[in-house]
Amino acid sequence: MRIEEEEWACPVEKRDSNGAAV
Repeated sequence: MRIEEEEWACPVEKRDSNGAAV
């Protein structure tokens, strides 16, 4: 689940509506 933590570190502006990094 380390990948999810890295995606969380992405700014909200770079995240999709689902909260996943795009």
